[in-house]
Amino acid sequence: MGRAGARGNETPCNPVIWLVALFWLCCAGAGWAESEGLEYKVKGAYLFQFAQHVRWPAPQPGAAAAPLVIGVVGAEESLPILERTLRDKAVRGRKIVVRPVGAQDDPRQCQMLYVGASAQAQASSLLARLAAAPVLTVGEFSGFARQGGMVSLVLAEEYVRYDMNLAAARQAGLAFDGEMVSKGHALTELDLEQALLYEKKIGFLLSLPQHVDWPGEAFSSPEAPFVLGIVGGNPFGDRLSQAAADQRVQGRRIEVRVLGAGASAEGCHLVFFSQTLAEEALARLATLGRDGVLTVGQSYGFAERGGMINLVVADGVLRLEINEPAAARAGLRLRANLLRLKLTRLVAAGGRGAQP
Repeated sequence: MGRAGARGNETPCNPVIWLVALFWLCCAGAGWAESEGLEYKVKGAYLFQFAQHVRWPAPQPGAAAAPLVIGVVGAEESLPILERTLRDKAVRGRKIVVRPVGAQDDPRQCQMLYVGASAQAQASSLLARLAAAPVLTVGEFSGFARQGGMVSLVLAEEYVRYDMNLAAARQAGLAFDGEMVSKGHALTELDLEQALLYEKKIGFLLSLPQHVDWPGEAFSSPEAPFVLGIVGGNPFGDRLSQAAADQRVQGRRIEVRVLGAGASAEGCHLVFFSQTLAEEALARLATLGRDGVLTVGQSYGFAERGGMINLVVADGVLRLEINEPAAARAGLRLRANLLRLKLTRLVAAGGRGAQP
């Protein structure tokens, strides 16, 4: 995500209004002279601003004077800095308290939950635990709002900017005021649909190998990992690796590799082509087919041009196009339950095929 002007509806936060408060917070105390921890002083200032521009449902009787709790997950090293930055701060008469949230703690007891970069792998499960609880969720990594979090803090060159998932906030009964909305980037329905689509593609990529048999010599040992390579750029960010960490392919752990231009795919068992096939990619596709690698794409004509499985979207539904002869020539056996899926269409090189 780039600077202001890269996309029309993405702008850095107003340097006059919000950054006045930011510098006030960052300059407070002896920490001003310390460069270490400046990033979290800035982020702490943003948390304070968010708390002022969000409206929670009316508190229960007697709870209006209770502290406003900011829980922190996956940014433990920043906890002392956030505590110092927000010390003695209050929002609508409620003192701010910063606390760590451990695996046994209930995140619903917080009013805000800050998810650090080291907790990306836990983000989905944390959001599921919160469900529709009135907790403002803020992540310090790109894509958090697309996963269902409410705010993503993103470092874009010299700016800190934020994405907002207004639908997730509304579902939890929270409201962002106009000033907060005007200074951030509100994800559109299309943004969220694209994010959901890529989540589905991740699910397909991790489930497909369960329905394919490789020859025994494809693995160097019983403990060897299943290697999934990506060619043409990684559209999934860290999400594929995070999802793969919790899964196995026929008992083997999954290793994800992003293959740069000209990088060898040796050792890969599945290679995903993320872009339309250019001449270089076509040559690589033919080589992989001879090497017993399952080739998967997401572009028009991928299966007809020799790829084995193509992920296509038709009428908003993710479907499979399968070139079974190409897989057979590579020594791979596609199981019957994969070929009989209602969302599967068999194709052959040079022809569009027919729905089975």
